[in-house]
This record gives sequence, structure tokens and C-alpha cells, in this order.
Amino acid sequence: MAWIRTIPEEEASGRLAEIYSEIRKGFPVVPNVMKALSLRPELLGHLRQFAMSATFGGSRLTRAQEEMLAIVVSAINRCPLLNQRPCGGPPHAIAGQRTRSTAQA
Repeated sequence: MAWIRTIPEEEASGRLAEIYSEIRKGFPVVPNVMKALSLRPELLGHLRQFAMSATFGGSRLTRAQEEMLAIVVSAINRCPLLNQRPCGGPPHAIAGQRTRSTAQA
């Protein structure tokens, strides 16, 4: 496994701190996949904008419906991140339980 040097949230300053703050409006913590670009805040800003526009708001679904759909698709795809619960939210736990129940059926 490769290790990438990142700038932790508590050490961020300037534009990076601003971007981290924007990311935390939607997540309790900055996901590691975003921190991977912390040494290049300009790229991280573009990635965040791209991810948000590609993932949310491109349909007539509400944000909550889009989130639920993303969790179900991740569960069907057996995404290992669902079991890690990086944000600690209950939807991850629910998706994981449904995945196990479905696998046993």
C-alpha cells in the first residue's frame, strides 16, 4: 500500500483550510481521498467542485435520495468503505446490515 503525505485538518492554512472547511459542510471529517491532494490545494478545489457536480444535483432527486442511492449502490458493489464508516453515520451501518442480510439469503 502506498502512503501519501497529506496535511491534516488541524495544520491546514490559507486556501487549503478554506477548502477543508467547505468539505466539512457535507462531512464531519475531510475524507482521506480528498486529503490526498492536500499538497495541491488548487487541484483539491477542482476535484471537490467536480465531485459535487458529478455526484449531486444532476437529477430531480433530493440530496437525501441521492445519498440513499449512493449507499445502496455501494452496498450492492460490496464497497469496503461502507464497513469502515469514515463519517460514523448510521446510513453506513444500515447499508452494511442489509448487505449481510442479502448475502445470507
